[in-house]
Amino acid sequence: MATPRAGEGLERGETLRVQGLDVDYVTEEGVVAAVRDMAFSLRAGEIVGIAGESGCGKSTLAHAVCGLLRPPARIRRGRVELGGQDLVGLSERAMRSIRWERIAIVPQSAMNNLSPVLRVGDQIADAMLAHRPGTRAEAREKARGLLQMVGMSRRHVASYPHELSGGMRQRAVIAMALALNPEVLVLDEPTTALDVIVQAAILGTIRDLRDQFGFAVLLITHDLPLLLQTVDRILVMYGGGLVESGSADGIWRRPRHPYTRALLGAFPPLTGPRARLEAIRGMPPNLLRPPAGCAFAPRCPLAGEACRRQRPPLAVQGDAAAACWRWEAGEGEG
Repeated sequence: MATPRAGEGLERGETLRVQGLDVDYVTEEGVVAAVRDMAFSLRAGEIVGIAGESGCGKSTLAHAVCGLLRPPARIRRGRVELGGQDLVGLSERAMRSIRWERIAIVPQSAMNNLSPVLRVGDQIADAMLAHRPGTRAEAREKARGLLQMVGMSRRHVASYPHELSGGMRQRAVIAMALALNPEVLVLDEPTTALDVIVQAAILGTIRDLRDQFGFAVLLITHDLPLLLQTVDRILVMYGGGLVESGSADGIWRRPRHPYTRALLGAFPPLTGPRARLEAIRGMPPNLLRPPAGCAFAPRCPLAGEACRRQRPPLAVQGDAAAACWRWEAGEGEG
């Protein structure tokens, strides 16, 4: 497995750049603004995490980045640049030559993404042969090496998915995603329904492979503490938009946005004595009819009149950013 190609034409080693991305779902009731004005970049060898509650737009963003959106979803505007090439608007045939080859995704629920009637090795081999010439015997042999690389036995090339544990199935899907040496690996809730020991082992494998081969990782999860232990940078989404970004250490030590602080307060602390957990009151916004101002204002204990009237811009301070009127006024820090 050779070192992945770095993105060309992007700044400071960027391999993926998302700019002004809006994704809608067109329904009979109206247009749901699932992702709005999303912008971030991903450098080669970097792990960036995206956190937020269910329904905040994380998986929609992942599918948009990988060109996997289907009606009623649509990209209304924006760019998704991979190595300087805009993927938005490419035909499905053009995307097939890029997907798995340059950008690969590990979707939610590994069991649902493996055929129950095909052996694991054959499914990995099919992914390779669909993109590159070779014999099935050669592809199966490479599949054995890929399974070994993600911490499985080479003999599992002949296993059916139902013969594997949940963690092993997830590793098999990761092996398939890495089969063609992509530049970017998108992981959409890769540890859902797995116990904490298996979660740590799988994420440790991802970090080791990243260190070895240099691909970039976009890791999507609702589990913010899990990201704090795994990634270089964190993007926090709420109501379809980006509300905070910064280094993992910076967000842990000094979260700026009230929603980020509320997320951290809803999980047990990573270190120190046990603390009382606080649920986030209220419900996420209805994206069919989003609030006029800050999407978090109806649930925010710091919200004022300005928060309810006008959506705050993403304000940058050093390597951190937050969309909060109270932070701009110096009241959202701490």
